[in-house]
Amino acid sequence: MNEYLLLKFAHILAFVYWLGCDLGTFLASRQVINRDNSPEARHVALKIMLACDMGPKLAMPLILPLGLHLAALGGWLALSNSMLGLIWALCLYWFAVVLVLYINEGKP
Repeated sequence: MNEYLLLKFAHILAFVYWLGCDLGTFLASRQVINRDNSPEARHVALKIMLACDMGPKLAMPLILPLGLHLAALGGWLALSNSMLGLIWALCLYWFAVVLVLYINEGKP
């Protein structure tokens, strides 16, 4: 498959995942603060909100390198392969840090 089309698909998918999960986080947050809900229901909404919030946190480090890589392939941005590699390495490190923080949340 064409590298450009694959990166374009991944970029769109990351953007949609970021936006959709951000909306889910917002909607769940409305239930967390709703005093008409029982404490148990608010607690469940909080868990949903925190889980949904991982979508945008994980999508953001992917949107940037995907977009820059697409711009380089399309000729709109002059980036060397070594610069693209550095960008990817930094963003994948960012992704890993977010994931490790989530996995270890609440642990000493």
